[in-house]
Amino acid sequence: MPMNYVYDPDGQVVASEAETIREVAVKILDEDMSLSAVCQDLASRGLTRRDGTPWTTQTLKRLLLDPRLAGVGGLTPVIGRDTHDDLVSELGIRQEEVVEGSRHRTRGPLDARTPARVRQSGR
Repeated sequence: MPMNYVYDPDGQVVASEAETIREVAVKILDEDMSLSAVCQDLASRGLTRRDGTPWTTQTLKRLLLDPRLAGVGGLTPVIGRDTHDDLVSELGIRQEEVVEGSRHRTRGPLDARTPARVRQSGR
């Protein structure tokens, strides 16, 4: 059984971790907080990942997009499928906005901020 933040090795929901994820979903969907602001909020409350490291926007997004949270794969749902779908949509929209505004883009269309040698090579 794969383990992630919300599930233990036996596939059981860890109640305190599930509650944190529900709070995060509310902050993103109802309070319109960014992933960065949510990570800062979690850090200010001393809430870290299972390994004790702080949440980053990448690790939090990866977890929130995990379909297992909605019960896919026979696991107990932590958030409803509709909430998960809303998170996927909201985070997808925000990711596009972040990529468009990024100065240090690693993927996507090449623009004037991309070094000339990279634009010429097409990478």
